[in-house]
Amino acid sequence: HPDWLFDNWEQLAEGGKSPAEGCMQVLKKCMKHPSAYPFNTPVDVVALKIPHYTKIISCPMDLGTVKTKLENKEYRTLRPFVNDVRLTFLNAKEFNPVKHPVNTMACSLLNMFDKEMRFLLSKWQQLVPKGQDLFSLVLESGKDDTEDEKKEGGGEERA
Repeated sequence: HPDWLFDNWEQLAEGGKSPAEGCMQVLKKCMKHPSAYPFNTPVDVVALKIPHYTKIISCPMDLGTVKTKLENKEYRTLRPFVNDVRLTFLNAKEFNPVKHPVNTMACSLLNMFDKEMRFLLSKWQQLVPKGQDLFSLVLESGKDDTEDEKKEGGGEERA
């Protein structure tokens, strides 16, 4: 397909000049998507009149918080960045019923994010240390690895 057949949201981010820059490109693309507005700031349980939100969602996350963490170089590897972005959408899917518009928007943005990350990983996979999984791709170096690994939780991937 020629490029002009795809609208802006179908074109992949270019992957940046570094993995961290590529992550920021992908994140900004997600945040600018027409369906992203519910995910760009923390859920306001008072304004939305959903006091039970915190009983259902134990670990709230939003794209604005992810952007701040990325700007502050709090993600040493790709894994915690991907986990936080996906958590944003998975929380929305868990809280909102299947046919709810926010659930639908979360599904489409999660699919877009996953597609973008597959492209980013294909571009930067040569930087992954031999024998390590792709999500160990280093975004920021120079920090104490052991502290970061504890913070990142080294958790398993959620599909």
